[in-house]
Amino acid sequence: MAFPVCPIPGCGRSFFRTALLLEHQYAEHSEFFPYACRYCSARFTTLGEMHKHCHATHRADFMRDGLPHACDRCTRRFASMAGLTRHVRSVHASVPQAMVAQEGITDEEMQA
Repeated sequence: MAFPVCPIPGCGRSFFRTALLLEHQYAEHSEFFPYACRYCSARFTTLGEMHKHCHATHRADFMRDGLPHACDRCTRRFASMAGLTRHVRSVHASVPQAMVAQEGITDEEMQA
């Protein structure tokens, strides 16, 4: 069984599946860069490459923007409301919010 090979002169990479070859051609040999970094002028051919760039180059901004749901009892942030709800129920379930506000309980005490 022959593996698909990139036909671009000088490349010649081979792939297990045609879909991977097409992804490679789009990412490596395309002049089309549809994904733009929201923090700088960098542009990318794939969403994954843009996310890697944002995470490596703009980590603080990317983490804040990528995790919009903040726990009001500690410093944790979550990508979804469901994740935040699971966190509150599992970590803070035994500590009522009113008690946290009145008693000034620290994050370490809540997680103990």
